[in-house]
Amino acid sequence: MKKYDKILGTLLIIFAGALYFYSGTFPVREGRPRVLNAGFYPQLLAIILAVLALALIIAAFIKDYKGKDDVEIWKNTSSLKLFLKTLAMLIIYPYLLTYLGFATATLIFIFIMIYNLFSKEERNIKKLGFISLIITIVIYLVFNEFINIPFPTGGLLI
Repeated sequence: MKKYDKILGTLLIIFAGALYFYSGTFPVREGRPRVLNAGFYPQLLAIILAVLALALIIAAFIKDYKGKDDVEIWKNTSSLKLFLKTLAMLIIYPYLLTYLGFATATLIFIFIMIYNLFSKEERNIKKLGFISLIITIVIYLVFNEFINIPFPTGGLLI
């Protein structure tokens, strides 16, 4: 697995570099702060990806140096189920955006994601709903009201 970590880390750094340079070709609005331009956030994410990929490579070399064996990825089925639920939600979310609009789809998405992350004993539906609502409102206010980036409206027009 250490060999695969090194290969994957290298491929992710190459991808991050390509993403960074491609995002630099996005249009720039003159007279606005750089943070409001279209390419800023993809470039920021590319830098974060490259740093994390580098950390993966370094961790693989440290494991080689210390002679440690790799840890099994899926120790139990609950980890795999959580991964598959998250993947399913990431695939479904754009379709929810189309039909329900940003606010409703995001509220549902965040609620389900938080619900899946809490253990059965810690789940409090009212608390999770409140947290999801606050996160959705903050995202909406920041992007729609302050930065003036419109969100998709769906059948609910929200």
